Amino acid sequence: MSRSSEIREEFRPVQHIAVKTRMQALIYHLRRTVDLQFNTVYRDMAKTLHHVRGQVLDVGCRNGPFKHLLGPETRYTGLDIESTSVFGRRNPDVIYYDGRTMPFADASYDFVICSEVLEHVPDTETFIAEIFRVLKPGGRAIFTVPWSARYHFIPHDYYRFTPSAFERIFANFSDLSVRARGTEISAIAAKFVALNARLILQGLRPTRWLTGLVPGLLLLPVTALALLFGQLGIYFRVGSDVDPLGYTIELTK
Repeated sequence: MSRSSEIREEFRPVQHIAVKTRMQALIYHLRRTVDLQFNTVYRDMAKTLHHVRGQVLDVGCRNGPFKHLLGPETRYTGLDIESTSVFGRRNPDVIYYDGRTMPFADASYDFVICSEVLEHVPDTETFIAEIFRVLKPGGRAIFTVPWSARYHFIPHDYYRFTPSAFERIFANFSDLSVRARGTEISAIAAKFVALNARLILQGLRPTRWLTGLVPGLLLLPVTALALLFGQLGIYFRVGSDVDPLGYTIELTK
């Protein structure tokens, strides 16, 4: 087996953007039509964050793509690791830390957001213990993690978690709720999108147009049909959720 340092990542996940203008909102929602993983995360975040009040901490926030879903009764803090350049550019509105001890007092926050981050944390127990520490008693948190996702941000992609794992790693919390996002139909559709994107990007190189661009363009109608079925699978929960796109976890301290 190849070492992680020897595996070349052909393309990285596209950065999520913050929604501050109408154009950004248009791009944001257009992405939901082609990025099934993001669409399912957005749907769960929108349902939950609308009701949140008080001090909110977004851990691993990058550009704060869900900040606009919070109401005016919240005060938002974005937190990310100092080596965030590995995952994207730095944001001047974000607090950066070493990835170990969060720079906040105990019981500082009413709610914590942690979306698509946990799989990139080598020491999950310490990380989750820190979230537990900074939450107020009775405070709540929402996590999202991928299940059907390619190896990304290499080599900083360490885990894929099952519902059984959540019961163990969140044992100190109460009211644990784990929901599958999408079904195997939407997971298969997402693979078609990733394959199509990879082929077209490869085909932009002068020496790879025949093996990349041509099959990528020919595959577009199939990918469009797969996307349609994938979205239907999400909205109508068609298919089995034992092999979903990912999971959403909600819990209480």
